[in-house]
Amino acid sequence: MIQIFLNELELPINIPNFEKTINGNNEVIGTAGLGDIVIGKKQGLATFDFESFFPHTTEKTAKSYVEEIEEMRATNQPINLVITEIDEDILVLIDDFDYNRNHGNYLDIDYNISFTEYKPFGAYAPYEEEAETDETRPTPPPREEVNKPPVLRTHTVVRGDNLYNITRTKTGNPQNWRELYELNKVTIGNNPNLIFPGQILNIPEGWV
Repeated sequence: MIQIFLNELELPINIPNFEKTINGNNEVIGTAGLGDIVIGKKQGLATFDFESFFPHTTEKTAKSYVEEIEEMRATNQPINLVITEIDEDILVLIDDFDYNRNHGNYLDIDYNISFTEYKPFGAYAPYEEEAETDETRPTPPPREEVNKPPVLRTHTVVRGDNLYNITRTKTGNPQNWRELYELNKVTIGNNPNLIFPGQILNIPEGWV
């Protein structure tokens, strides 16, 4: 036997007619030369419609069913529609709820009710591209230096040079001349005061 529930409210009489519609949202477009073509789109919301009646009994009046459904409708909140046998369990909103007294038994109430499937707002929000951060942004490869002049790490002695003047020119502090001498002691010899034009002296790496 089919049972129908709106939240915790069980409807008392099996429905003689039940209709469920799923809108396809497909779009038909007329084209020149090809005629009509159809463009498939995402499935729309399902709708439900059925009619029956609420019997008036000593345990529960027909009017009380109407009042409970009207209360659900007034909240504008989704309700849980469950239909056994066909395993339907879905959130819906009430669209229309029409009812009238049965002329054969004025205490019973005939009704027609329709629903639309409810999906929370934002459940199908469009994809937003994630902003790049320092962690996600790819590191560009190092840029190659083009036509960069070579670093000169040597000095060719000219007439008038001495270690003191060369050091002052390279570092601004002539007191560092001993560092230059120690690096080139094999070329200069034991006397740091004797250097000759044409000699090639290595420059300490930190000076360049």
